[in-house]
Amino acid sequence: MGERIECKLIAPAKVNLGLSVGFDTSTGRHPVETIMQTISLADELRVRIERDAADPGIAIEMRNCSGIERDYSQLPLEKNLIYKAIVEFTRRIGIDLTSRLEIEVDKRIPAESGLGGGSSDCAAVIAMMAMLDGFDPRGEVALGTARALGSDIAFFLEGGCALMGGFGEELVETFETPTLDMVILRPRCGLSTGLVYREYDRLFGSDAMPANLEPLASALRVGASASNLAPLMANDLQAAACAIEPDVSRTLAALALAPGVIRTMLSGSGSAVFAICDSAQSAEETAHRATAHGLFAVAAHSVQLGAAVDEMRTIS
Repeated sequence: MGERIECKLIAPAKVNLGLSVGFDTSTGRHPVETIMQTISLADELRVRIERDAADPGIAIEMRNCSGIERDYSQLPLEKNLIYKAIVEFTRRIGIDLTSRLEIEVDKRIPAESGLGGGSSDCAAVIAMMAMLDGFDPRGEVALGTARALGSDIAFFLEGGCALMGGFGEELVETFETPTLDMVILRPRCGLSTGLVYREYDRLFGSDAMPANLEPLASALRVGASASNLAPLMANDLQAAACAIEPDVSRTLAALALAPGVIRTMLSGSGSAVFAICDSAQSAEETAHRATAHGLFAVAAHSVQLGAAVDEMRTIS
């Protein structure tokens, strides 16, 4: 029996404070500029590793937490981003997988919500694999693995507040994390990112006018307050998400009327929306009221860290 290791990983959600969507007429793809912020809502992963195992391989158990309903049992192992992260990382460093990894994921971040839960889980596992094999968890091997697997995974290796470009995978600029109290609310529906982009194309096509995020970036550079940042936020996909799912529009409207709410907006491609609040108490009270109506709602705040290894220990 080889060395045995236990790890605890933290994988925070994100919200998009700004999302500007372009259109490349030559490829039909959508370059983006987005300012993302990691938040206190987070998945927790526990990993048991046996080095040089007699039966190497990967086992993943996904556990839904309160307020989240999704059947992960039908997701093939090979389609899970966590599995893909391990396979891609070992391929990049040129080794065969000789360990046995048993991974339990407590899902606190709902899927199909624009909160980046799957990407953050993936980034946390990439950081763990890098540490296990003596690489920088934010270095080029880890970043290359992240970029190969998804557009926002690289952001989660850094976390905090950052402007990303390209298709969401290129770090352009980092900012000091603003102090933001917020409530996250997910309508009962989920939204497919691809479906939202197709609706965006139907609504606007190549005539779309991408949002200008420079005023928001400038405010972040000087440490502006939540009340000054909120009016500068923008999400080009919000109209498309609302057109597909009227529940998103109704949720935004209802949330805007809650006491202490400064600004509401869709996160990413949705379906989750968030409200910047004037205090943590306002966020807690708004989340409590929404939960009482059977919705997924949680008070959260901005955090500096990204997906990371919280604990790692060798066991006998």
